[in-house]
Amino acid sequence: MAVPGWYTTWAETHRKTFVLSAEWVDAAELWWEIFESRGVTGSELTAATRDLMTLGANAPKYPGDHLPAVERSIGRARNAAAVERRKSYGETDAARCDLCLDGGWVIVPHPKFVRNGRWEPSHYRESGSPNYVTAAVACKCDRGQSTVESCGQQNRPTQTLANYETFCPNWRIELDEKAHAEHRSHVIGEQAASLADGADGADGIDRLKQRLFSGPRG
Repeated sequence: MAVPGWYTTWAETHRKTFVLSAEWVDAAELWWEIFESRGVTGSELTAATRDLMTLGANAPKYPGDHLPAVERSIGRARNAAAVERRKSYGETDAARCDLCLDGGWVIVPHPKFVRNGRWEPSHYRESGSPNYVTAAVACKCDRGQSTVESCGQQNRPTQTLANYETFCPNWRIELDEKAHAEHRSHVIGEQAASLADGADGADGIDRLKQRLFSGPRG
């Protein structure tokens, strides 16, 4: 599928902004079909680049982390816009808690497997892929506080999100990273299989993996 010029221009601008290698643009072009299928616009991509620039030390560290981070940024922006639209329409659910959706519970990385703020796998499957375990904690909203009180009355103390965030403040980032790592692994597998059918063969697959997963070069 042909990649439009405006997309390549954005990729080149993003590469220069974060001082990435020229090969990063080639990797970004592999994502064009995914972005196109989701109706992503040039304005959204530009806004995502600016959003990542504001993260400072929390910005993506490796070249392979940038495209998933761009995807997450666009998702956050679209969710925020949807909330504003609901508010402008006067819909009653506009004030719904974005964390628990008024359920009172928030899904987070299981505290047993959080080390130094990072979510570690509970074990590895036979395929070699990591298995991550989640847990539910009481939200900080009114519904979550009611949940804490109700559990207390039943002598069932429960972990609260406020307490949980004291040792894992970036839990949402951890959830996003693991979810997108699985998605990226699936996409790369399909792209690599497709590439293997072409003239590049195994050498092409190795180059693809190197572009997407290599760390910073000296």
